[in-house]
Amino acid sequence: MNIFTPSNHIALAAIAGGMTSAGLNSVIADYVNVSIRHTQSFNLKTALSKFLISSFTLGLLFSVIFYAFAMYAYPNASLTPVQIIALFTLCFGLGYPLLDMLMALIRNKIFA
Repeated sequence: MNIFTPSNHIALAAIAGGMTSAGLNSVIADYVNVSIRHTQSFNLKTALSKFLISSFTLGLLFSVIFYAFAMYAYPNASLTPVQIIALFTLCFGLGYPLLDMLMALIRNKIFA
């Protein structure tokens, strides 16, 4: 009896992707607040606690959404479900915070 079915691998990839995405979003947002917006100094303990809280709350919600989209939203896609989850992880984990960083830099340059 094999307990490691492809569906289990997709679920594990979705959980890892969702938690990574939420954690990266939290860490990059803290970095943007410190380096660009100059709101506060960087506190490693606070950043780590925000990372863990967002990974285990928002990350698990992301993982459910990633799994649903990978399995059911794109049935005829040329990408595998794990590749779809990886793309979502990169888009939501790095794309959104980097876009926020770019917009903050532009706003600081325009309204300096």
